[in-house]
Amino acid sequence: MNPTLNVVHIGKCGGSTVRLAISQSVFLAAKFDKVEFTHISQVKYSQHQKYLIVIRNPVDRAISAFNWRYHLVVETEQQKERFEGEWHILKKYSTLNAISERLYTVDSDSLNQDVSREFKVIHHLREDISFYLTDMLDQLRPSQVYGIIKQHSIASDCNLLLGPNVNIQHEKRHGDNVPPLKKELSELARRNLRRYLHKDFVCILKLYNLGLMSWNDFELLTR
Repeated sequence: MNPTLNVVHIGKCGGSTVRLAISQSVFLAAKFDKVEFTHISQVKYSQHQKYLIVIRNPVDRAISAFNWRYHLVVETEQQKERFEGEWHILKKYSTLNAISERLYTVDSDSLNQDVSREFKVIHHLREDISFYLTDMLDQLRPSQVYGIIKQHSIASDCNLLLGPNVNIQHEKRHGDNVPPLKKELSELARRNLRRYLHKDFVCILKLYNLGLMSWNDFELLTR
């Protein structure tokens, strides 16, 4: 009997593209009796499962997440009422740069608790990389990881892990397809964001220390 594959689809890392590729993968179907997905929930670790993790540089992921939510909640109002308070916060700041610059106080360089609470109201920023992986990584064995698909090398990773005949169709999500100014971060904002997302970077370091990625991939994921 083949094991179950749990695909950890961390939001705004290219998971929708990966899901489509998996649905076409005869190669994967031959290796696993069942494929299930973990998305918008913490991973429920099982020693009997294999894991495929879809991941991205934490800062790049945050930029994409903010802009995607801004599009759905403010610009189109498709999800204006989905999460209480999200529309107000996105409207208040309008860019990730604006909220990130305020994450730490200027006078004492301590976390601004009010801004932190606002940051965590925003969907996909609340469910960051550490939300998915922290508990699992305390128990995970390297042999349980089928592979890691990185957003920066999604095509080659999919071809390697899902089979060479899989057709990779990149979904052009609005979170990445925005004007350059919507993606821009000041030096202060980037520094604050890296500090605020330190648990995400710790997760990536743990994956590297388990021997699950190359040094080059580690550098791209943590730059």
